Amino acid sequence: LPEILESVAPPAELPALGEASRFVAETLVRFGQTTGRNYRTFEFLGHSDADTVVVALGNAHLKAASVVRSLESEPSTRVGLLNLRLYSPWDINSFVSSLPASVVHLIVLGEMDQELAPRTDPLYADVAVGALIGRPASGIKIAYENVYAVDGFDLMNLIRGHAGLDPLGEREEEKEKESTKAETTPTLATPAHVEDDKDSFESTVEIAKRFVFSEAYETATAAVPSKEKKYEITVRELRRLTPDHYDRNVFHIDFDTSGSGFSYEIGDALGVYGQNDAKAVDEFLDFYGVDGDAYVTSSVDGQTQTRSVRQWLVSSLDIFGRPSKKFYSKLAEYARDPTEAEKLQWLTTSEGAAEFKARVDDTVTYADLLREFRSARPSIRQLIEAIPAIKPRHYSIASSSRMHPDSVQLLVVAVEWKTSNGTVRTGQCTRYLNSLQAGDKVTVSVKPSVMKLPEDDERPIIMAGLGTGMAPFRAFIEERAVRRSEGKKVGPIVLYFGSRHRSMEYLYGEELEAYAADGLLTNLQLAFSRDQKHKIYIQHRMREDAELLSEYMLKRGGHFYLCGPTWPAGDVKDAMVHSFTEYGEVKPGDASR
Repeated sequence: LPEILESVAPPAELPALGEASRFVAETLVRFGQTTGRNYRTFEFLGHSDADTVVVALGNAHLKAASVVRSLESEPSTRVGLLNLRLYSPWDINSFVSSLPASVVHLIVLGEMDQELAPRTDPLYADVAVGALIGRPASGIKIAYENVYAVDGFDLMNLIRGHAGLDPLGEREEEKEKESTKAETTPTLATPAHVEDDKDSFESTVEIAKRFVFSEAYETATAAVPSKEKKYEITVRELRRLTPDHYDRNVFHIDFDTSGSGFSYEIGDALGVYGQNDAKAVDEFLDFYGVDGDAYVTSSVDGQTQTRSVRQWLVSSLDIFGRPSKKFYSKLAEYARDPTEAEKLQWLTTSEGAAEFKARVDDTVTYADLLREFRSARPSIRQLIEAIPAIKPRHYSIASSSRMHPDSVQLLVVAVEWKTSNGTVRTGQCTRYLNSLQAGDKVTVSVKPSVMKLPEDDERPIIMAGLGTGMAPFRAFIEERAVRRSEGKKVGPIVLYFGSRHRSMEYLYGEELEAYAADGLLTNLQLAFSRDQKHKIYIQHRMREDAELLSEYMLKRGGHFYLCGPTWPAGDVKDAMVHSFTEYGEVKPGDASR
């Protein structure tokens, strides 16, 4: 690039600019001369007397340009597009001079949440200040749209609305006009083995050129498709609830959701997008002989993405997850050692089923397989294509949004186990959560749950939970506490909580005792299995309350909930059947149903 620029004479006329802005402007003009294009920091397209102008940064202008061009044929429509080739350094005078004097509406296409942009997006702030300086008396109105949240049809109607035109009635009319689908960058030839993996890597110069000069390289960006809407929230507090010397690490984590647009309903689950351990990733990269800072472009869910190898492995690929038989077969294709290839294929057959199951039970990972079968060396891009993405882990929310506005809270136990060779494994997402500190950002989503309170606040609720199964029940109690404080009458609340030791694992014990003393929690039954010689579980406490359960469930239309491990489900059902048959005059078969 420097050689190209030196071969082209500098532009003769440029506006008075600062040193950095002038360098950028000269570079764009010179590059444009080599490609036959007219590149400027601010490039205007459309009606010279436009009253509505879309301001787009980088590749966002590709979506807006097709819409603006299609509107040029509309009679009496004056619409324009101001493309910001580069955001920084920002030159306010150049921005102001690029706007038509006739403009009254500005639509900023950015990448942030629409509600947050006026406070947090520097692009919005600079456009607003520029509009104020350039047209202090005209009162330019500024709107903001997330470029990933609108398609060409939505953007067309948005611009038409500002231009005083009727919106398009049918989305089908837009399909023939819309040309804003993301164009993927051609992928490089895929190497067969890791020693050829250098062909997969790209220089930062090539990456930058592709995004800055998107027309010349025919590239575009697009949001990665997701079934769940994602939010970024901030860690406010992480507090261990069990003693440090106790072998179960149960912790409470509180997130600040203010300004994120995040909201949830009682009983919902929080999807946490965890990350792999950075140290473990670096150890794998050292073993694999790959530079973690090298860049790789690959397609994920139909979208082309460019990241460093380390970024791919830390935040995207489930490299420490359990491989399927399909991956064993795929890995066999790369094995140069015939014995290893044969073993990998054998593990996918009925003859190798027992050993394959043993590997699954022992939580053998993708990384483990690559270390074991060392003659098999797919390239990094081939690993990206073969290994699935990290999936969100869902946790029952342990708080009521009405009691804790701008907050969402979780109750989590750190999952650890030993493999057959003595290696200690940690659950990927609980390790990630336990490593967080106040101020850290976390990507999350919300998933509805079947765990809902009855619509009638006066109906009894009976809850049975073991360990972290307490999470949704804390939220239930808080929700009813809020409703009672509003003057509503609430029905009985019964809680059966079980863990091993009262002194170690009485989760939210002080809160529960306070609710019980206040009368909100009408029946608190505790089962600490190892605090006495004979073990006591929640089903034993339920049998003690057989008459009460029959009254609340059969006569008062109560709702019963069980949360936590699945092993007590049968015993809990038997306790409920006993209650119905002994005190509800229900036949055993009917009680079971």
